[in-house]
Amino acid sequence: MKNRREATNAEGWILASANLGNNAYFMVITMFMMFFFTNVMGIKPMVAGTIFMVARLVDALTDPVMGFIIDHSNFKHFGKYRGYIQIGAPVLGLVFVMLFTVPGFEMGGKVIYAYLVYILYSLVWTVVQIPILTFPIILSQNVARRTKFVALFQGCGSIIGAVSTAVVYKLLDVFGGMTDAGAWQKTAVCIAVFATIMQEIAMFGVRKLDVYDPELKEKTKSAHAQKKEHVSLNDRVSVITKNVALFALVISFGTDMFANQVNSNTTTYFFLYNLGGRTDLQSILGVVSLPTAIVLMFLAGPIAGRFGKKRIILFCEAVCIVCNLAMLATGGDKIPVVMVAGIVGTVMFTMTNMMCRSALLDVASYTKLKQGKDVAGLMSSSFTFVNKMVQAFGSFFTGWLLELVAFDQTAEVQSEGTMRGILLMRLLLPIAAQVATLIAMKWYPITRSVEEEISQKAAAPAGK
Repeated sequence: MKNRREATNAEGWILASANLGNNAYFMVITMFMMFFFTNVMGIKPMVAGTIFMVARLVDALTDPVMGFIIDHSNFKHFGKYRGYIQIGAPVLGLVFVMLFTVPGFEMGGKVIYAYLVYILYSLVWTVVQIPILTFPIILSQNVARRTKFVALFQGCGSIIGAVSTAVVYKLLDVFGGMTDAGAWQKTAVCIAVFATIMQEIAMFGVRKLDVYDPELKEKTKSAHAQKKEHVSLNDRVSVITKNVALFALVISFGTDMFANQVNSNTTTYFFLYNLGGRTDLQSILGVVSLPTAIVLMFLAGPIAGRFGKKRIILFCEAVCIVCNLAMLATGGDKIPVVMVAGIVGTVMFTMTNMMCRSALLDVASYTKLKQGKDVAGLMSSSFTFVNKMVQAFGSFFTGWLLELVAFDQTAEVQSEGTMRGILLMRLLLPIAAQVATLIAMKWYPITRSVEEEISQKAAAPAGK
């Protein structure tokens, strides 16, 4: 197969804009879905957490299949990735709106509706997200340059993540308030339209990078004709399960995302009840983090080149632990401590997320160089699989613990015991997850010197 040309800086930015839409969905779901289920639809926290878990577990099982499909895709008019995104984006937007719609059913019917629509949303999300996450691997064969593109990609996601909370609160105020079902549906429509437009524009802008490869088709035909060994799904999965670098990275990513999931699930409750309804601080927290997210878009690549992704992830996780311990030590009601810890923690998570996703592409390239097997799609699906698993269990634990601490979704003020329970959920579970990330990352074998080796071998002419 011919080597693809290097993406221009403009094309890197254009692809990054797709993550504006991608992360808009993700942030609204993680920050507000639990609250919407409990305080708007009236579903009990334990039931809401179970809906999250079941929907994500069902969905997660399809991720490796989607990765396998992508690795075998080669469409004449849509290339390898674009077709899934271009066709799936408007469908995803429609289902997202359905997810934030309260049906006129009794409670049993509402629960069934929530199960079905959330499962549907998760499946469509898989079809769109895995190609988007895998796409950056074709932008460049150089690890440092690809890290830069991934930083742009994740940076755009961080930007929308930083402002999404404030935007959602503003739209809800305009349309009717946080407990108004119609306001949530209208807000969802606005988010869906924005996200769909961003994803479609991005795919149009990078259409010359993701193109049909006739040589790949002929090579495949020749291989089948000669009855050469075919790399089955089981073979590809075996490549992944025996990959120490991927195993360590996936565990690190998963535990870090678990910490973020629990933190995000409890954020709205924390600011609404523990801090006396100061949801304005939640909005400010995101907006203040915005400049840092923008700076990281440009500095993440050079920083990774200087220190290596492994060291950066270890440092960021350690800082997050310190921030959570500081909040715990001060009781969680000192607004300056909450804001500083929140801003620093958001920055650290943003950097860690950038490094993990960029490191995944390093692992995929290294696997292809060492074993000659292209499993980038399947590796990306392993990340989304783990992400959905931790979302499932993180949301389930949140719902279960809310029930345990006697959370009452009909009350304007919660008891002291309930608020203490919300604080402990918000801090202790993430601390445990972040410690697990530190332990797993110690086993990650791709250091800065190995990253340089990957770049050199990828850039070398074929056959050398």
